[in-house]
Amino acid sequence: MPTSETLIPWVSFISWGSALVLILTAAANGYLAWRILRKPRRPEGKTLGYLLFAIAWWAFFYGLHIVAPGFEAKYACNIIKYFGVISAPVLWLMMSLQYTRQWKTLPKGYKAVIFAIPIIALVLVLSNPWTELWWRDVAPKARTLPYLPDIEVQVLAGKHTLLYYLHTLVIYLYLVAGAVILWRFQRTCAPIYRAQARLMVTAGLVPMFANIITQVKPPWYWGLDPFFFTITAIFLAWAIFRHRLLELVPVARQTVLEQIPEGVIVLDEGTTILDINQGASRMLSGTPEGLPGSNILEHTPFPMLREALKDMIASPIDEHVTQEISLSDQGTYLLQSIPLHYNKHTMGRILIMQDITEQVNARRKVEALYEQAEQERQRLAATLESASEGIILLNAAGEVTTSNPPAQRLLPFEDLQQFPSSLQEAIREAQETQKAVRREISIGQQTFHVGIAPVPEVGIVLTLHDVTPLTEVVRLNNELISILSHDLRGPLSSISGYAQLAQMDNLSRQEYAEIFQRIDASARRLAHFATDILTLSRLETGIRSHTPAAPILMDKIAAYIVQDMEGAARSKGLLVHTHLQSHPPLMGETRLIEQMWRNLIDNAIKYTDAGFISVTVKPDGDTLVAQVADTGRGIPPEDLPHIFEKFYRSRGAASRSKGIGLGLSLVKNVVKQHGGTISVESIPGKGTTFTMRFPLQNGNEGKEG
Repeated sequence: MPTSETLIPWVSFISWGSALVLILTAAANGYLAWRILRKPRRPEGKTLGYLLFAIAWWAFFYGLHIVAPGFEAKYACNIIKYFGVISAPVLWLMMSLQYTRQWKTLPKGYKAVIFAIPIIALVLVLSNPWTELWWRDVAPKARTLPYLPDIEVQVLAGKHTLLYYLHTLVIYLYLVAGAVILWRFQRTCAPIYRAQARLMVTAGLVPMFANIITQVKPPWYWGLDPFFFTITAIFLAWAIFRHRLLELVPVARQTVLEQIPEGVIVLDEGTTILDINQGASRMLSGTPEGLPGSNILEHTPFPMLREALKDMIASPIDEHVTQEISLSDQGTYLLQSIPLHYNKHTMGRILIMQDITEQVNARRKVEALYEQAEQERQRLAATLESASEGIILLNAAGEVTTSNPPAQRLLPFEDLQQFPSSLQEAIREAQETQKAVRREISIGQQTFHVGIAPVPEVGIVLTLHDVTPLTEVVRLNNELISILSHDLRGPLSSISGYAQLAQMDNLSRQEYAEIFQRIDASARRLAHFATDILTLSRLETGIRSHTPAAPILMDKIAAYIVQDMEGAARSKGLLVHTHLQSHPPLMGETRLIEQMWRNLIDNAIKYTDAGFISVTVKPDGDTLVAQVADTGRGIPPEDLPHIFEKFYRSRGAASRSKGIGLGLSLVKNVVKQHGGTISVESIPGKGTTFTMRFPLQNGNEGKEG
């Protein structure tokens, strides 16, 4: 037979083992409480977190009470655990009501009663050491079990009072009420929430049954209910992590449905209402709280609506159905049936009832206005045909509905997208602002003053007036003003500055000579600029010179200009090679040809830093070829298409040399005036070659000079 000394290890094992199980249960429930309370998304989530914390508190201090040394310590832990014992049932009931959306509608008096009973019980427990209204004759007692008769464990024992048993009955009522609420809810809710509700019911009832067994005949040294909280933690963890409790909660009516202006009804696979918002309940005979769980057809007071709902419910559940109905005084509604999917399965359908009375009325008004607009369009057609300016009428979609002959010749298109981009932008601006827009827009080689006027309920009216001649005059005027304001300022400022400097008395003769030389250079630049402007203007406007055309020899003129400008080339260390062949005379104006050669050779000297300049004149059959080539900086490829434009200066050259951008434009016009052509070849860093070809008189042959 075992002695007391041999049984002591077994007693310690049983005590500490039981305490360890309870502490681990407390840790599991505490972890779940922390996970939930860290980011509570819904009120029921916060309540569930507090419930799990109360369970963790209960289990933890129950475990300490088992292994605490001495009667006083055990008694203190037993009292402290009641903070969790008393809080857990009321939090369970509150969470069940919140989860099923009944807590907010519960009268305040009922809420007060639910919380009053636990508060009174807690006061009785805390005051028991002095009042003994909860237990009587509490003292340590050795307890044995029928299946372990030789092992005695010291436990607290005492007589429970009537108040204790009344409170136990209230706890059972709270637990059963919460379970019934959840069970009834899961019967009418969608499958997405049923698994959650069933797991919560199981988690709440398991400890209650364990407590009942403990009250009747304890099968263990201590009560079983705290130990069964381990099962509670397992079921709640399953609900939280597997079935996404607190992430997928039935909050549609509170957070989504009530914020939707349209009526929304959630049905199961048949005609049972799972959820409904306030907007839909006004169309049915019932309230949002009383309609879930009932047959939708039994609460539909309008026969036409009932028939429409029957048709939708009779259609396949996976089909998206839309139907428009008119309910006399209630207006016109658009009904939609949308499948409700969960886990790749169709669990029901969502009915949306949208009041479209205003849209229908607006649509009818638009139709009437369209008829009126059509009549006006027919009246305008006759007027447009007789107009001399281009007139186009676009509808709201950007389609050409009407255009007169001048507009058809200019823009033979049927859609706005085919118009020039600049015209499209102006039309869109008018459409957006609904205000008249006026633009000058180039179409081909012509410039038009375009008026764009939005016409309500019709579209856009375009008028196109040809202002090409006026635009060209304005452009030339603006260019001339720009040149005068920018390019004349430099030489004039230079002359003014050096003139003021020349008035000083302490300058040497050499300094005076240098000042006058620079003043002379600036004056020559101005004279050259004025000559180019006048010559170019005369050539472009077609004004003939007073000097009649006469036979000229291109090689002689080229030799003269080279001799005149050779000094400037040598000052930069450049060589000038000439290849001049005799040729039949060319009819032309000597002064213009001289200016042509001077501009080309001046450019070659200006943009060549080292090497040589080559000047060539030679006959080639019926053509006289004239060339100026250099070994200078060359012209960037992106500048080549523009170098003959007025006032254009190469970006690479403009920053290093002075010029107003008229020289090459003047050269081109001189060549054109004499019936010739000009071309250019250039390689950046290697040099540039300008080639001109002039027609020769028939019957003459060139000779080598």
